[in-house]
Amino acid sequence: MAGDRLLDARVEWHAPPTEPAGDPALLLTVTVAPGDGSAPTCRLLSAQGQGMLM
Repeated sequence: MAGDRLLDARVEWHAPPTEPAGDPALLLTVTVAPGDGSAPTCRLLSAQGQGMLM
């Protein structure tokens, strides 16, 4: 959103590939400070490479 500040971004590996040529399961999260001054929030951007934008 306009005015939000990025405080932190993390990629976390949480499971190995299920098969030799498979991809590992990952979580991509960001912590933002809303421009309105309210408390920082953590947002999940992607889970297990599924590209779920929230």
